[in-house]
Amino acid sequence: MLTGSGTAWFDDLEVRINGRKLRDTVIPELKYRLTPREKRELRRYIYPLRGCDPADGDSVELRLLDRLVGTGTVVALGENSHGASEIFRLKERIIRYLNRQLGFDRVVFEAEMADGTVLNDYIRSGVGHAKVGIFGLDMWVWDVNEVLSLVEWMRQRNIDGHRIEFSGIDMQSTAKTRELLRQGLKGDDAAQKLLDRIDSKLDKVLRYDERGMARIDPQLAGEITQELDSLQTRIDASAAGLRQCITLIRQYLGQGHDLFWRDRCMAENLLWLRQQHPDERMVLWAHNGHISRADKRMGYWLDQQLGADYVTFGFTFYDGRYTIIKPGVRKWQHDAQEAYPGTLEYLLRQLDEPLFILDLKRMREEHAPALEWLKQMKFRHVGAMKLEDEFWDQDIVGQYDYLVFISNVSPSEFFLDFE
Repeated sequence: MLTGSGTAWFDDLEVRINGRKLRDTVIPELKYRLTPREKRELRRYIYPLRGCDPADGDSVELRLLDRLVGTGTVVALGENSHGASEIFRLKERIIRYLNRQLGFDRVVFEAEMADGTVLNDYIRSGVGHAKVGIFGLDMWVWDVNEVLSLVEWMRQRNIDGHRIEFSGIDMQSTAKTRELLRQGLKGDDAAQKLLDRIDSKLDKVLRYDERGMARIDPQLAGEITQELDSLQTRIDASAAGLRQCITLIRQYLGQGHDLFWRDRCMAENLLWLRQQHPDERMVLWAHNGHISRADKRMGYWLDQQLGADYVTFGFTFYDGRYTIIKPGVRKWQHDAQEAYPGTLEYLLRQLDEPLFILDLKRMREEHAPALEWLKQMKFRHVGAMKLEDEFWDQDIVGQYDYLVFISNVSPSEFFLDFE
């Protein structure tokens, strides 16, 4: 049709034959409304909630979690934004219920595994300070009052004689890991010399390319791996924590060759925690994308190993504001992109319920007709950075057991002033 170089844009193009619009057989028409029948059907599978306040003493409405969680031993609570206050506060409210009523006694964060030991020292024994422990997790998304509230509540539970602990499962840095190894191998001069050589190489082995992707120097990584092999022979088989530190460094060296390497490592680290604490029930706090059962995500590997013991709650919202990281801008808050036809949030808002849980698991079991259009809907995916189009994730039906919908969110609040 056109020759030459350049770009031609056609806006709102339609093709008509004898006055009738030609329907595209590849790209279906966007769904923009729920019929009365569809609304009635969906309402059979939603459980409205009153609010997000974790201090809400009335837990009667949360008793439905007894049935939804069942005998599950790992309950994953997602988030489609790392900076939405209402999501964080509702997750704390759920954690409080799961701990008090169902015996969940470990909270596991998408945070550095070694760094998490410092925060756990505060939660369990009051050693150190809450904010210092949270800062030590080395992710700005946790440096907020909402996470501080959860940490202080966990500390108070231990003071009151009800054990609850904290763990991280991430592997993107090695500073605290190396420190733990040095402490654990104190007095072993040969091990300290090995750590000296490992330290100097770890400081140079990783770089990031122009796209922000991790790149590992293969030669240095090979040398470090050999020295880790030697170091591991000096660690007693019963010292599980020190051996896990070796594993964390090996995982760190594996970055860059697989986009989903981090997800697999976090899954392996959580499964290691379960081996160390087989009688515990755990709450996993991470992004929707990580807890998802989609191929190669952390949730995929956990589902493969845990089956029905793994229970997932995805979270989403219709509109509002959230906190993001935006280089060069001191105010880290942004308006959410408006939901549009063809997005799940646009349709769920039409149920006129500001806060509810959608039971995807029961919908699958009962082969609900709504699944046919639900699985085609895009839904919001933000994370820690602003995206040009926030709606790109799809097939929510197979990714989660339950979806928590919040009509409006506000930004999480830093507990220090960043202005």
